[in-house]
Parts: sequence; C-alpha cells; structure tokens
Amino acid sequence: YVADVGLSQVLAFDVSSGKKLQEIGKKGSAPGELSSPNFVMVRAGKVYVVDTGNDRVQVFDEQGKFLQTINGSKDGKGETVFVNPRGIGVDGRGIMYVVSNINAHIFGFNDKGEQVLSFGEIGADENQFNLPNGLWVDDQGRIYITDTVNQRIAVYQN
Repeated sequence: YVADVGLSQVLAFDVSSGKKLQEIGKKGSAPGELSSPNFVMVRAGKVYVVDTGNDRVQVFDEQGKFLQTINGSKDGKGETVFVNPRGIGVDGRGIMYVVSNINAHIFGFNDKGEQVLSFGEIGADENQFNLPNGLWVDDQGRIYITDTVNQRIAVYQN
C-alpha cells in the first residue's frame, strides 16, 4: 500500500510482480475521499490512511471499502483535533497514535476511534515539539516521534 499525495489515493501493489491491484479513494472531502494522503498503515485487516489535506485519519478494509473516520470528534463528523496530521502507529494495546504536525500534538485513539490521550505542545522542552512529522512504535511499546525543527527523535515508553 502506497499513499500517493498527488493523486489523492492509496495504491495497492503485489509485492512479487509490482502489479497494481487496486486504488483506494479519490480526491475530495466526503467520507472515503482523500486529499493529500501522507501515510498509510495496514493492521489487522484494516487500512489506515492519514488524510492530511482533510485533517483526519480514514479507515478502509483491505478491499478498499470505507469503514470509519477518526478526527477526535465522537462520530468522526465533528470538528477535528488535527492540524496537518502526519505519522501514525499502533502499540500492543491497540492504541493508535497520530502526529498532528502544526499544533505539535500527539493524539491516541482506541479501536473504536475514541480519543484516549493527548500530549505535546509547541516548543523545544520535554513533551514539546516543533513540526513533529513521523511516528513509529516498536515491539517493546516505545513510541518514536521525529521532531523536525528541534532536530531530534523523542522516545516515549507506553
């Protein structure tokens, strides 16, 4: 699965042959539509797409059927908590972490899409970030966050 910012789609390819298998989404802002998708992650049969241009994460099944919008509001239809979301990762408890780039926050959501945690603010001190961009969770539950302007990688243990 590859997020294509220019096409506003996610493309799925066969690893062996390189053949394109499917296209997920199309340009737009309705549920299932994408604007500048920046990151894609596949976990437990679901495709999570960071829909950066629409300030949300959208969830699809592996066949490309739209399932859910995650944006911090109760039903995914209200006001978003994200400002230019970027990287995502999931820990062993099933908490999905999302980097909100411009407002320097990290948000955590349970498998129902409900927000369960938030941390960070703009700055250079502990628990502060300046344009955080990427996020990765390792097998030991450590969360790595690239903090672009501060030129560092912040590491947290959940």
